[in-house]
Amino acid sequence: MIDRRSLAVMGGVLLATAAQAAPVPGRDTILAQTGEARRRFAEILFTRDHAALPGLFTADTLVLPAGRPLVRGRDAAIAFWTAATSNPARRLRSQFDLVDQIIEGPLVIETGLATVSAVEEGREQVIDHGKYILVWKWEDGRWKRHRDIFNSDAPKA
Repeated sequence: MIDRRSLAVMGGVLLATAAQAAPVPGRDTILAQTGEARRRFAEILFTRDHAALPGLFTADTLVLPAGRPLVRGRDAAIAFWTAATSNPARRLRSQFDLVDQIIEGPLVIETGLATVSAVEEGREQVIDHGKYILVWKWEDGRWKRHRDIFNSDAPKA
């Protein structure tokens, strides 16, 4: 038999879970919203608008960069992307091309291709092609980066 306190705890967990999951938008809206979030991320990195980074990640985000250690949590993800884009002599322009998206309630699993260019002294040159898997999580009424893994197509040197 379940006591009242256990019921209250279970009810709180169910309410918290429902609040997190609802109201997830429909598929077309999700595609538009995650597409805009993807473009915004690239813009923030290119313009070095590091102050805008905190709103892009879940608190328990994980970034799994190729050839580097796991990056755990929002603050570490912010530090990682800030360091990656802080070279004053070079800006990084990223283009993300969606290949596939799987929508599962409050999570979207996105697979795509990426092209990264370096912009230095007014010249732009492609420096890498790669692929990524990104898990978006619906949180606080918007899609945030929850899991992010990416790697280069270039052979390991």
